[in-house]
Amino acid sequence: SKVISALNDTENNVMAAAVEALPFFELDNSGNLLINVFQSANPRIRAQIAKSAAFLEKEMAIQVIELAVRDTDHWVRTYAMRTIASLGFKEFAPEVEKIIHSENPPFLLAAAMEAAGNLQIKDLLPSLQKLACSSNPDIASSAIHAIASFGTREALPFLFELIAEADTSLKKYLIPALKHFDHAEVVDFLVFNASITHDEIIRQECINTLAELETPHAYLGLLKLIKIPACYERAISTLKTRKKHYQELLWQFGQISVENRLLLVGFLQQMPLPQFRDIILRYASDDDFRVKNHYQMLLAELDLITALKDDSEPFKKN
Repeated sequence: SKVISALNDTENNVMAAAVEALPFFELDNSGNLLINVFQSANPRIRAQIAKSAAFLEKEMAIQVIELAVRDTDHWVRTYAMRTIASLGFKEFAPEVEKIIHSENPPFLLAAAMEAAGNLQIKDLLPSLQKLACSSNPDIASSAIHAIASFGTREALPFLFELIAEADTSLKKYLIPALKHFDHAEVVDFLVFNASITHDEIIRQECINTLAELETPHAYLGLLKLIKIPACYERAISTLKTRKKHYQELLWQFGQISVENRLLLVGFLQQMPLPQFRDIILRYASDDDFRVKNHYQMLLAELDLITALKDDSEPFKKN
């Protein structure tokens, strides 16, 4: 075919295009053809072959990557690492570790860190933690992303320690990484840090990250933050955008104290009241007269909304 012929073309662009297209022709010998070309091609073509290996059958892809990870060219090895990361080839964990533990260009190191995260190589977490403190922002960012991609409880202490020791400029990149961890201790960590920090940027990052966690525990965490004056407005604003509201959690939060029940009024005033009818009815007969008065006003507003809606129904039918 023309594609196979193009593999021997003297023009680099033609050969690169053929290498890129070959895996999609589903030829039985496409992998062997790429291996043959790899052994005599220049670095640009070898890098394209390492990239194209992602679209080969697993056994043949592994054979191509075995060549690419031993290549002397950094870009060839970089594309090999990217293919390893995308396909989850755990067979190449030792090669990933070797690159991370050696002096390498930032782009190759970044690809290896991506592979470390995708392959869940737990032994590399301490190394990734160190790299997250690199003076090179690209390396630091890649390391943070790699740790976050684990998304497991084992990786959390490394992130928590980094956040605790980092300056403000690094913290604002580290905190959002916690959104990848659906664990109760992450919510507690974010709530605590949002509560105690004097830095508005850090406070915003904590609350924004809580907003990414669509769990009951995160919802309760946001409710706790409305008790903190510095967090109140942003926590209320974030609660308003939640896809799901937990009536029972609102009730439990209100049961803790009179103060909590009064704080909920500010939240409910900004929400569609019919959605919260049950809780409004409950607190409209509260023992505390302040709570009772506020919720009776909400109830009156709710009744008005219901009456107006009922009055408009005949017009809709007509």
